Amino acid sequence: MNTLIIGASGGIGAALCEEALADDNVSRLLATSRDPDSLPSHDKLLPVALDLCSTQSMTSAVQKVCADVDQIDRLIIASGFLHDAQHSPEKALRELDGETLQRVVQINALGPMLVFAALEPLLKQATAPKVLFLSAQVGSIGDNRLGGWYGYRMAKAALNQGVRTAAIEAGRWRNDASLVAVHPGTTATALSEPFLARRQGQVQTPQACAALIWQLADQLEAASSGSFLRADGGELPW
Repeated sequence: MNTLIIGASGGIGAALCEEALADDNVSRLLATSRDPDSLPSHDKLLPVALDLCSTQSMTSAVQKVCADVDQIDRLIIASGFLHDAQHSPEKALRELDGETLQRVVQINALGPMLVFAALEPLLKQATAPKVLFLSAQVGSIGDNRLGGWYGYRMAKAALNQGVRTAAIEAGRWRNDASLVAVHPGTTATALSEPFLARRQGQVQTPQACAALIWQLADQLEAASSGSFLRADGGELPW
């Protein structure tokens, strides 16, 4: 099984690499990061440099993947951006900044969809390919009761719509493809760390989260394609 993990140096992405490397069914693992040198060294792992904010980087990354494998059986897009040292999630309209919004949407929605589109030929060559986009429950429009976090909510909602639309098209590939958006649950990573002190409820480790996502991928069927799921398989409202 050829597996590609986008965003493999993040908390969840790195744990997903561990799952893939431990799975005897995975014959080849391709893993992307802005810093590929940070990825583990392993005989079946090919590190790939990828910056979702750079068209040239995305093109080069896809070319490297296509040169290494002739099909992709499992694709997990685990990239995401919520905040950095200069910018926090917006709590009010007055905090909106156009440049920041563009970056949030690029990394969380546009980049993932563009890379997925470029990989379409490799996915079409597989039998029953599984594609999982890591989204977030805050991207659910129907579940939005608190407001705030404008950019991240908007970006993940855009990603969800892209996944839903792509799943309809992939249904015409006639190879039983499964495309889903997945809410991983609150996980102790650099992305969530500043907000965990106020979090009520359980926080999982990246390893526990990755194990759930990997199991979900194993269990996915074409009938589930186009769904918005929790990592444990439960459905979420769009």
